[in-house]
Order: sequence, then structure tokens, then C-alpha cells
Amino acid sequence: MKLQEDIIFRIPKEIYSKAIDCVNNAHPYEACALIFGNKEEIKIAENNYRYEYIGMKFICIESDNKSSIAFLIKNEEKLNTIFLEISKNLNMKLLSIFHSHPSGNHPSTTDKKNMKMLEKSNLNAFRYSIWTIMDSQDKSMKGYIYYNNEIYQIQIKREN
Repeated sequence: MKLQEDIIFRIPKEIYSKAIDCVNNAHPYEACALIFGNKEEIKIAENNYRYEYIGMKFICIESDNKSSIAFLIKNEEKLNTIFLEISKNLNMKLLSIFHSHPSGNHPSTTDKKNMKMLEKSNLNAFRYSIWTIMDSQDKSMKGYIYYNNEIYQIQIKREN
């Protein structure tokens, strides 16, 4: 899997801690959450940009699917309420769909299928979302984005 070096996801220490709590509370099942914040396009040179996703709000959501191999959020009304509240009151966008795996932090076959499906859907809020995956054992996190019919790993920078 290629590394998309011009995309950086900045995650503050507070959000990383909340992600760990979310994963620990969901154990032994997969945790799931949404990370909201802002995106910045930074011009590096002529026709060359870097994109920074800056995480600002973490919302852990209980999965409707109690499973160690998949997560599912069926409650669309709850999701809509979260989106509207964050968008309207905090002026933030969805940056990431977060979940955990019992071991490892690479996209599963199901993750890849869902990444592709969401990117090709008419749900604009999910376009160019980063899928962050935390290893439940060592709490390491990696990020991925579906772009131009491919999945790329992106850089995650933990900030203090």
C-alpha cells in the first residue's frame, strides 16, 4: 500500500487518549467513533499542495454489531444529529471514521469494501474521509484514505 505523503492527519494528545478509552471500553469488540475538525490546503510550490486534517472532536459511538471483526452503526438518526450539531454549533467537518481491530491496524477486506462504497456514494460528508484504525493491543494507529480508486496510507502526527 502506497503512502500518500501530502496528506497529514494531526491528532492532539487529548483525542488520542479518547480513542484509547473508546477502544478499552469496547473490548473485546471493535470500537467505533467519528473524528471531526478542519481541513487545510497548504501550497508548497506551484501546483503542489499538502493537505492537513486537524482533529478537534472525538465522538465514540457504541457499535450496533457486537463483534471483534466488524463494527456497524445502524442508527442513522443518531448520526444525523451528531453531524448537524457538530457542523452547526462547532463549524467542523467529518475527518475520520475511527475503529479498532483486535490486533493490527491495517484495513480488513470489509474495511476496504466500505471505504470504496462510501467514497462512491452520494454522501458528501464521507468523501475523502480518513479511516483511522487502532490496534487494540498496542494502541498504535494508522490512517488510510480511498482516493482515485486506490487505498493509500496517510501520515498520522500525534501532537502534544
